[in-house]
Amino acid sequence: MPPTRKVRFRTPEPKTLEDLTSGAAVKVPQLIRLAENLGTEEVGTNLTPEQASELADQGYISDTMQKDLVKEVKVIKETLMAYGKKHKIKDILGVDGKAVISASTHTVTGSATQLAKLLKKEGKTKLFDTLVGVKLGEAKKYLGEMALKQYKFITSKTESYGKIGFKPKK
Repeated sequence: MPPTRKVRFRTPEPKTLEDLTSGAAVKVPQLIRLAENLGTEEVGTNLTPEQASELADQGYISDTMQKDLVKEVKVIKETLMAYGKKHKIKDILGVDGKAVISASTHTVTGSATQLAKLLKKEGKTKLFDTLVGVKLGEAKKYLGEMALKQYKFITSKTESYGKIGFKPKK
């Protein structure tokens, strides 16, 4: 007697918004692929509350994993940097990958006053505003936010749906 084969029936990948809203169970990975293909705005405005809840859970899990991985990679890099310095090597080979240590340049910049003098000397003072940025936190600390707003140095625009973060449900 010939061996029997197990056959698994896959649920078809959702490809259209009708697939999303038809009431059929659409899993989180499928929702993510659909949003990548059709656009996040298009899919997001057609989610059911259950699908939005599942995405929120997956977003929290993925965000936590990403933060943990960032910390892990930082520790690995610092550890391998110390190893490379001690052994005076720049390439550290693994089985599947390698770490490459390269030079890092840190540029020390002059002050805004020095730049203004240089621009004046070169006859390019009109470039000053284009080239110089302001540390708003420092400006607020010394001058106060009200003074900056009064002289229209800063203006604020709040978008009620501007950013999103993930937190554990308590």
